[in-house]
Amino acid sequence: MKIRTRLLCAILSVLMVMAILPATASARLRTPEIFTNGESFKPGESVVISWDEISGASKYEVCISKSPYGSDNIVIDTEVINAYYVAKKLPDGAYRANVKALGGSGSSNYSNRVYFTVGSGVYTEVSSNEQTRQQEKVEEKNETPAVVTPPASTSGISFVWPVKESSSYSGSSFAITAMDLYYDGGYHGSLRNALDINHDGMTTRYETREIVAAADGVVMDVHYCGHSGITCSTRSCDGCYIKIKHTFNVKGEEVVRITAYVHLDPKTVKVEEGDYVKAGQTIARMGSTGNSSGIHLHFAIRDANNKDLPTLEYYMNSTYMPKLQFKYFKEDSQGHIVTTRYSYSKRATRYNDWITDHYRYSSSQNRWVYNK
Repeated sequence: MKIRTRLLCAILSVLMVMAILPATASARLRTPEIFTNGESFKPGESVVISWDEISGASKYEVCISKSPYGSDNIVIDTEVINAYYVAKKLPDGAYRANVKALGGSGSSNYSNRVYFTVGSGVYTEVSSNEQTRQQEKVEEKNETPAVVTPPASTSGISFVWPVKESSSYSGSSFAITAMDLYYDGGYHGSLRNALDINHDGMTTRYETREIVAAADGVVMDVHYCGHSGITCSTRSCDGCYIKIKHTFNVKGEEVVRITAYVHLDPKTVKVEEGDYVKAGQTIARMGSTGNSSGIHLHFAIRDANNKDLPTLEYYMNSTYMPKLQFKYFKEDSQGHIVTTRYSYSKRATRYNDWITDHYRYSSSQNRWVYNK
């Protein structure tokens, strides 16, 4: 009887191990975030694509394709062991690239896409024909985007607010809860430049605040995190996000900016990669996917290499200053603007003087509002 019992236990143990192995093999590695050493390169100049090392990855797969996209990739290298790749002597043209981490326990999702040109290359997606095609596509869907004029800018670069303003909405679409600091007093990302914009009372799915394109541009990337819900219970994935590329003419020179809209509700996304969008056009609704503790929009304006720029400073103008609100911030005994749930008493926002000069604390609203 004991022998039979031991044999049965051994069989059950083997079956349990076999059941676990497929799950282990399919485990996801963290998704890389990639950058290039520029956006325009001379003929023959090397393009360096780099990323942070991914824990558990033994190598990386690098894909570089040439416009018009959809044809065979120029480069597919699945044996890259360093956290960078040097592409040499690419022919003239417009390119995009992305990377996937590979390891014994599985692989990551593909990274964000980076775009660059070599020589006289041009992006076919942003040609007038493509813009016309995308406009026809919008009209076919009966989704004519609202015409929104960005505020005047002496730099030649300006953006509309990424959260729709509507008289039918409750609360405010301009309630900022994180700039360089999180609401709990911690630093908001390594560069401390992006914004968190609060739901401000609108939390019902499909009725959260609408997210709009901050300027005319082309959708670079639409990333789904694999969850269909408005939140991710594990908070371990990248979340649902959209990235849009914008090209501005500044004193005769083309300047590229990228806007990133993060933590979106995946069921509400209205655009696809390659779509041409207009400023103020709805692209999705707020969610809480990815590493998020509640419904909000994480919004960043980035340079051509996908590095966050001081996003708030693009809205320090007469159009938006009267509308902006700073929620979960207070003034401490030394006159510093800190978060209401701060755990680091010496951490004040770098925008301290600007906020105190132009805004006042409203105890009834529990936020800083414009000092008319």
